[in-house]
Amino acid sequence: MIHNKIRVVAYERFKNNYYYFELSPGSTIEEARDKVVEWQSKYGVAYIETYENEEWEKYE
Repeated sequence: MIHNKIRVVAYERFKNNYYYFELSPGSTIEEARDKVVEWQSKYGVAYIETYENEEWEKYE
């Protein structure tokens, strides 16, 4: 499924930092999942958000 905006959010507990990576327009959730896997191994926690109804919502 293609969403208008997709980003990957990662949280690094040790430094209490959030990191955001917005995918290019037309990207798919499957492409975002690849980034989640990469960032989970690097930062520990990562998830996908989509921009809908004028706000970012966690993709479940």
